[in-house]
Amino acid sequence: MTQLDSYGFEDLRTYIQNNWAFIAVIDDASNEALRWDVAANANASWSSGPGSNPLTAELTVTGQDVIDAGGSLPITLTGTESYKSSSATTRTTHDPWSDATLEVAEDEVVISHNFRLPP
Repeated sequence: MTQLDSYGFEDLRTYIQNNWAFIAVIDDASNEALRWDVAANANASWSSGPGSNPLTAELTVTGQDVIDAGGSLPITLTGTESYKSSSATTRTTHDPWSDATLEVAEDEVVISHNFRLPP
């Protein structure tokens, strides 16, 4: 069996950062509350790069963001998923985390979506 070295994993994380950059926030009913392109949304960024493990996308989501995306409050958020585009229907990763509830437009939560390679 072939084993990847550290550069191989870094190269894979670079691919992920460039191609799986649409992060969806999921609610407790398994519905998508919103989906952002990390590279194009002012409330999203890469808090670590391909040289780090995990590669982490960080999103700051407010209740108003959920409303702007067509949702309603209160909402309980339970995880994130990554996709290759804004319209893709097949997720590439899923990252569950402790629930966060947004009750009013001013509520805010900072969410980290982690890509860990190797696991």
